[in-house]
Parts: sequence; structure tokens; C-alpha cells
Amino acid sequence: MKKKVQFQGVVFGILLLACFGCAPKQKGLVYFNDFESLKGWGPAYLNKQPHHSGEYSNKLDSNSIYGVTFKLRFKDISELPVKKVKISFWVLKSNVNDSSKFVVDVTDKDKNKVFWIAKNIEELVKSPQKWVKVSLEFAFLKESITLPDNSISIYAWNLGKNDIYIDDEKTEFVI
Repeated sequence: MKKKVQFQGVVFGILLLACFGCAPKQKGLVYFNDFESLKGWGPAYLNKQPHHSGEYSNKLDSNSIYGVTFKLRFKDISELPVKKVKISFWVLKSNVNDSSKFVVDVTDKDKNKVFWIAKNIEELVKSPQKWVKVSLEFAFLKESITLPDNSISIYAWNLGKNDIYIDDEKTEFVI
């Protein structure tokens, strides 16, 4: 009986270790970050409280003014031209009057800026200390913006002195 229990424990351990490789890989047109697993995203200043879901959120404050950055070349997103990007995330602000933005930045292979736009978060978040879902959409009107070797970066930017928390960020590319 003791050998059977030990054998079952070994089998369970092997299955558990094998399952670490089973996590879904992000690819294609939709990317999600709940800040529980940061593979492909970075750098990050994570915080355990408050959070919208899971255990962590991305904290932005007067020292860490940029949120976790999603960065990828367009050729790694799609073989077809990307027409727009849709972004949704949950945000909690300690002071709704502080200036904060969500930025989409595109650079060419030589690191020259091809496209840059920022939307004010404070226009969308009217209640302090409350999680609010924000949805944004950015269109790429010229195909030269989304050339295969161009890189897109998407991030939150805190221009104020108070804390901002971002969680459950979803980025969807439309072709």
C-alpha cells in the first residue's frame, strides 16, 4: 500500500511539472495580461493590493511613471496589415484629477517614431478609489505605420504624483 501511495505521488508530481508547459501561449491578434504571468511583457512594478482580479496589479506612481509595456513587431502579430488596435483594461486611480494617459507608439526598424498617440485616462475615469473598465481604439490610417519591421509599444503613463493601478489588460489587433 505504501509503494502505491508513493507511486501515485510521483505520477502526480510528474503531471504537475508537465502542466507548467501547458499554459496557453499568447500569439496572433489577441493578447491578455492579468499581471499574474508576465512572459512577453515588461518591465513591471507589481502590487498585491489593490487588484481587480488575481493577486497582482501594475502600480504606477511618481517613481514608476510607465506601466508594463506590450512591445511586438507587426510581422510577429500578423502577415496581413493591421488596421487598428483595441485596448481594454481596468484602472483604479487614487485621484481622478491627476493626468494619466494610455499610449500607442510605433517605431521603425531604426527606432524612428512613425506614430504616437495618447488618450487621457482622466477623461474616462470619474470616480476615485473604484475600479473602472476603460476601452480604447486606435486606427492606423496609413499602411506605412504597420510595416512588418515596425514595432508597436502600448503602455500606461502616469503624469501625476498619485498612485494608479492597471489590471486585466487586453490588446486586440484588427486586420
